[in-house]
Amino acid sequence: MKINIKGNEVALRYTIKGLILFETVKSQVQGGGNLFDTITLIWCFVRTELERAGSDYTPTLEQFIDWIDEEPKEYKRCLEWLTTEQARQTELLGSDDDEKKSL
Repeated sequence: MKINIKGNEVALRYTIKGLILFETVKSQVQGGGNLFDTITLIWCFVRTELERAGSDYTPTLEQFIDWIDEEPKEYKRCLEWLTTEQARQTELLGSDDDEKKSL
């Protein structure tokens, strides 16, 4: 999915690098749950994709939250993307329950 933040196009990708950045910023494993964690996780994916693309633009978390306030429909799209990606990742990787059933 592509979004445009302040004139910078970002192709969101659910990556290990984004998850690692989240763990570094939050000092916790991504588990979702609250609004701040969700926004922070999406911001981490945005940041790592901008860096990968070689962009000079790297919004701070505060700037990203300001963008969400300005573009609530885009944030809704980001949430839908995140939900879809997390479901896809769960399906690809399986769950702990699947491993327990196979034992």
